[in-house]
Amino acid sequence: MTVLKQIFKEVPEDTNLIILVEDSKKNSPIFDELKELPDVNFVNVGLELSRKLMHSRIETITNPQYFFDEILKNFNQERVIFYNIDILFDSNLEFNPLDIFKKISAQRKIICIWNGSFSDNKLSYSKFGHSDYFSQSVDSKEASIIKTEEIES
Repeated sequence: MTVLKQIFKEVPEDTNLIILVEDSKKNSPIFDELKELPDVNFVNVGLELSRKLMHSRIETITNPQYFFDEILKNFNQERVIFYNIDILFDSNLEFNPLDIFKKISAQRKIICIWNGSFSDNKLSYSKFGHSDYFSQSVDSKEASIIKTEEIES
């Protein structure tokens, strides 16, 4: 079974936000397999957001939706895969990455590759006490969370 078939088999049809949780200590072949998909746009969030931050006014930094609207207006595919999202957790930016992806998914189907963990209905990034630590409860109506370690290759 292909990775894509398995991912979508586990996701309700009306779900627009899929979060693939990867343990950042392990190298998963999932991303390489996803790159082979047709009709999907890939957004390297770290690269794109860094470019935008270099050329933006300070007021726009407080509105992450502005950046994503600018990035996404160049894509015509309905499906988008976001990866390298670590910059969103920088404490200086004060973003809520989960809320950002929920807003984007209101307009299109997205897959987000999340380097972190999912346990007890909480999606986390980094370790408690670190400046980039993030943890938030996720309702199954908001997003489908899939741990890549549970996907057959």
